[in-house]
Amino acid sequence: MSADALDRALAELIGTGEISPEQGARLRDRFHANLTLVDIADAKPTEKTKRAVLGEIGGYIGGGFTLVAVLLILGESWRNLTDFGRALTLGILALIFFVVGYLIHQGGRSTTRSRLVATLALFGAIAITGCVGVSVPSYKAPIAFTVGLIAAAIAYLRNRTSVGHIGFYGFSLALLAALLDAMKVLVDSQAIFVFVLFAAAWYWLSSRGWIGEKVLGYALASATTFIMGEIGFANSSHRWYGYLILFFTAVMGFLLYSKARHWPALVAGVAALTFGVGQLVAETLHGALGVSIGLLAAGLALLGASAYIFRSRKR
Repeated sequence: MSADALDRALAELIGTGEISPEQGARLRDRFHANLTLVDIADAKPTEKTKRAVLGEIGGYIGGGFTLVAVLLILGESWRNLTDFGRALTLGILALIFFVVGYLIHQGGRSTTRSRLVATLALFGAIAITGCVGVSVPSYKAPIAFTVGLIAAAIAYLRNRTSVGHIGFYGFSLALLAALLDAMKVLVDSQAIFVFVLFAAAWYWLSSRGWIGEKVLGYALASATTFIMGEIGFANSSHRWYGYLILFFTAVMGFLLYSKARHWPALVAGVAALTFGVGQLVAETLHGALGVSIGLLAAGLALLGASAYIFRSRKR
C-alpha cells in the first residue's frame, strides 16, 4: 500500500469515527517507520545483486576478449610457431581461465558466480584440448578430447550448472566421434546407432539423478536422437535407419511424456513423428502431391498421438 492510499483510508476511518485521530497518527507513523526499515534492508541485497550481475557480465566479456585477442595475435603468426610454441600458448591460456575460475569459485557461492565459473572452466577445457592436440604425435583427436572431457567433467562435478552440463555433454560427444573416427566407422551406419545409444544412456543417467539438471539432460539426449534420425534419412543408403530412429524417438517420446510430464520428451516425439511420417510419405509418392499427403499424414499422426496422451492422462 502506498502512503497516499494509507492517508485516504485513515481519513475515511477517522471521518466515520471508527478510529480516533490519535490512533490514525500512530498508524501512519508506524507505517512510515516500517517502510523505512524495509527500504534500508532491501537496499543492500539489491546493490549486491547488481554488483554480482556486473561481475558476471565482466567475466564473460573478459573471457571473450581474451579469446579474441589470442586469436588475433596468433592469426598471422600461428603457422610460423612450432608445435611447442602453440602448445605453450594454449596451455597458458587454459591456465589463465582455470585460475581465474578457481579464484571466483573460492570467493563464495551464488548462481551468477557458478555460471561464470562454469563458463571459464569450459573455455579452459577447450584451450587445454587444443594444447594437447598439438602436443601429441598421433591419435591427436582421441587423446585431446579425452583430456578435455576430464577437465570438463571435473569442473562440472565441482560446480554443477547448466553451462557445465552442456560442456560435459559436448565433450562426451566429441570424444565418442573421435573414437569412432579412429576406428574408421564414423561414416558407417553403426556410428548413428552408437550415438543413439549414447543419448539413451544420458537420458537414463539424468532420470536416475546421477547427472544433474534433469530436464536439460532430457533435452540434450532427445535432440541427439532426432538429429541422428535426420542424418540417417539424409544418407540415401541408410534412409531406413533414419526412419527407424525417428520412429523409436517418437514412440519413446510420447510414452515418456505420458508417464512424466517432461517437455523435451514431448518435443522430441512431435518432431520425430512429424518429420518421419512426412518424409516417408513424400519420399514414397514424390512430387508436390507426395509432400501434401505427407503433411496430411503427419497431422493425422499427431492428432492420434494427442488423443492417446489425453486418454492415458485421464486414466
